Amino acid sequence: MLRKTKPKKLPETGIESMNKPTPKPELDLDLLKEVEAHQTDSENYMGTLRDKWPDYESMLIAENRESMGTDSHIFDPRLSTIEIERTARVAAQRPSGKAFAVSKDDIGKNMIMELLLNYQIANANEQWDFLVKQMMLSFWSRVYGQIYTLVPWRVNPTYVGPEMFLISPWDSFPQPNVTMQDAEWFIQGHMLSINWLKKQNKETWNMDEINALSAEMKEGDGQEGDVRRHDNHNSYISSQMFPTQFGDKKYPKVKAFTEYRKGKWITWAPRINPKKGRAYLLRVVEDPYPEDFLPIVAKYAIPMFEGPTGIGPFQRGKSLQFGTNSLINLYFSGIRTSLFPEKMVNPDNVVMSSLKYGAAEQWFMQNPGQDVQVVQRGSESTSTFNNAYGMLISAMLNQAGTTDTSNSAQVESSLGKTPQALRLQAASQGAQDFWEQTMLESTLRQVFERWVALNTTELEADAAVRIFGSEIEKIKELYPEETEAFSDTSGKILISKKLFQTKKGDPIKFDYQIETGSTTKPNMDQEKTDVEDTLRLFAENPQIIEMMKMEGSGISMTELVKRVLTKKGQKDLDKIVIKSMEQPEQQPQEGMPMDPNAVPPEQMPPEMPPPPQYQDPDVSALAEQLFGGMGGVPQQ
Repeated sequence: MLRKTKPKKLPETGIESMNKPTPKPELDLDLLKEVEAHQTDSENYMGTLRDKWPDYESMLIAENRESMGTDSHIFDPRLSTIEIERTARVAAQRPSGKAFAVSKDDIGKNMIMELLLNYQIANANEQWDFLVKQMMLSFWSRVYGQIYTLVPWRVNPTYVGPEMFLISPWDSFPQPNVTMQDAEWFIQGHMLSINWLKKQNKETWNMDEINALSAEMKEGDGQEGDVRRHDNHNSYISSQMFPTQFGDKKYPKVKAFTEYRKGKWITWAPRINPKKGRAYLLRVVEDPYPEDFLPIVAKYAIPMFEGPTGIGPFQRGKSLQFGTNSLINLYFSGIRTSLFPEKMVNPDNVVMSSLKYGAAEQWFMQNPGQDVQVVQRGSESTSTFNNAYGMLISAMLNQAGTTDTSNSAQVESSLGKTPQALRLQAASQGAQDFWEQTMLESTLRQVFERWVALNTTELEADAAVRIFGSEIEKIKELYPEETEAFSDTSGKILISKKLFQTKKGDPIKFDYQIETGSTTKPNMDQEKTDVEDTLRLFAENPQIIEMMKMEGSGISMTELVKRVLTKKGQKDLDKIVIKSMEQPEQQPQEGMPMDPNAVPPEQMPPEMPPPPQYQDPDVSALAEQLFGGMGGVPQQ
C-alpha cells in the first residue's frame, strides 16, 4: 500500500492536491477578472446545450417534462435501457494495458510501472470504485454528448497516487471553440467548505481572502450557513429529487471555481452580493502538472469539429422517445374512452338532474334506448396506434443498432425475426459497441498517460505494492525470466521515483497502450466454442503435434481440456484433472553393473535457473529485493 510518513489533510472532494507547497499568491485583481471572464464566456458558450440537458435527464428518471395532452403520464424508458445495456457490455471490466519506456527499452522498468498502475487502478476509489467510474464515463457521455474527468495526484492517509475524479457536466466549463486536445484552460466548479478552506496551507492559500469571504457569508438575513449555488449549475434530476436547498450554519459551503491552465491553476469564489464587493482570489498554484498536460480528459460519445463538445444517442433519439411517450399516453386515453364512452342525450325527454356518469347509475327518461345513445367509434385507432408505435420503435432501435425479439412483427418492423435478420442486427449492434469501446479506450489511455507522468514526478515516498496469487501467476506468464524466484503465494516490492529516472535525475517518459477490448464483457459462449474447436483440431489431427515436436514446440492438451471444462462452468478442476501417478524407479537391468560412485537421483541438487539480466542497476537491485538471492536467484 502506498503511504506517506506524514500524510497531508484529505483534499476537499473534487479539488486537486499537490505535494509541493507554492508561494502565497499575491492579490492579482487583473488575473481574477480574467478567470471570471473565462467562466462567463464558457457558460454562455455552453448555454444552448445546458438548456437541453433537463430533457435528457428526464429521460433517465422516466418523467414526462412536456404535457402529453392527456391525464396519463406513462413513460417508455426504452432509449435509456438500451444505453444502460450497452454500458454493461462495453465497460464491464477494468482495463489492462502496457507501459513502454521511451528512452530505454528496459523490460524491468516497464514491468514495474505496470505493477504500480495495476495497484493504483485497484485503489483509486475516490467517489466510487474505478470500474464504476469507468462505466459512468461511458454512460453519462452518451447522455450529455460528453463528460470530463479530473486526473489529480492524491495524498491522503489511505492512498497516495493518481486518481480519476468525474466532474458533473453542470460544473464543467471548457474553453470555447477548441477541442480539449488544443485547450489552454478548463474551469471546474466546486462546493468548498469554509471550515476546510481555513485549515489549508497558509503558504499556498490566501487566508486574508478566505477570512473576508467567510465574513461576508455571515452578513445579512442570517443565511451564513446556506449553501451558495447558482440555479443554472444545478441538474434537473437534483432539482426534482431535492427541490429544497439545504444549508448548514455550522459547516457552511460556498461555490468556487478552479481554472486549470498549462503551468498555473487559479481558485476563486464569485462575489456573494452582486451589488457590492468583488470575487475572492483564494489560491494560485504555479507549474503544478507534468509534461505540459492539462489535468482534464474528455470522454465523448461522438466528437464534434466545432469545439469541446460531442453528440450522443440521447440527443439523436430525444424526438423519437418523446413521440413514443406521447403516442402511448394518447392511446391509453383512448382506452379510457372505450371503457367509459361518450353518450348522446336528448334533454327534452331526460330528467337532467338524474344524469350521473358512473357505474350502476339509474337515469330517468321517457324512451330508454332512444333518448340516450352511446357514441359509436370504429377500431381504426388501434391499428393506427400499432402502425405508428411500430414505426417509432423501429426507428429508435435502428438508431441504437439493436432489436427486440419480444415484440411482434406488427409492432417492431425493422428487419424481422429471421436468423439472417438477427445476425444483421447483431453485426450492427457490434459496430456501435465497437465505436463506444474505441472512444472509451481512447479516454482511458489519456488518463493512464497522465497517471504514468504523475508517477515519474510526484512519487516522493517508496510505494509498497503487494501482489498476490493470480497477479503473480500473470507476471510469471508475461515475464518468466524475471519471476522464477517466486516460491510463495505473495510478494511485495518497494517502488520509488528513482526507478523512473535517468542517471541525471530526469523523469523517464513512458508510452501507454491500452489492450483493445480489455474493458468489454467477455462472450463466454464464443470463448467456449473457440476452445472446443482448438481441442478438436489437435485431437483429430495428431500429426500437427508431431510436426510441432520436430520444430521444438508442443501443445499442452491438459491445459486445453481444463479450459474447456472451465468455460462449461465445471468446478473443482483439481479433482477432475489430476496429475498422473509417479513412474516407478527404474531398476538396473540384470547383468548390468552399478556404478558405486553414482549419486542417487533424489540426492541430486536441483538445477538452478540462470539469473535474469537487467540493463539498469536500480532494477537489478529491486529484483534482488523482490526475489531474494543474487540477481534474482533464491538463496539456498
